[in-house]
Amino acid sequence: MSKPLMPFLAFALLSVSALAGQQASPKPDSNSKPAKQNSEAYSTTTAAKAQFMRETGYRNGRPGYVVAYRKALICGGASDDISNMEWLTVAEAKAKDKADRSKGCK
Repeated sequence: MSKPLMPFLAFALLSVSALAGQQASPKPDSNSKPAKQNSEAYSTTTAAKAQFMRETGYRNGRPGYVVAYRKALICGGASDDISNMEWLTVAEAKAKDKADRSKGCK
């Protein structure tokens, strides 16, 4: 290859690769509805659960366990109070949920 063509080919190759990396932005369809914006992306319940997990020393979860409410929400338990949370095995949590549902707290 001749030397005068080398810079031209390098420029052309860079231009093509730069164009290939760009993505066209999609235009909104006039008939489609705008996407719903979730104003409360991180709820107080999620924040309380994360705080409970941090305070008990299992920031990323505890293998074989789930965070459960001591007093069920249907019985008036607070969802954003970490004193109403505890670690239970999966089997214990299922049994507790079943018992809470059968109580029918009123």
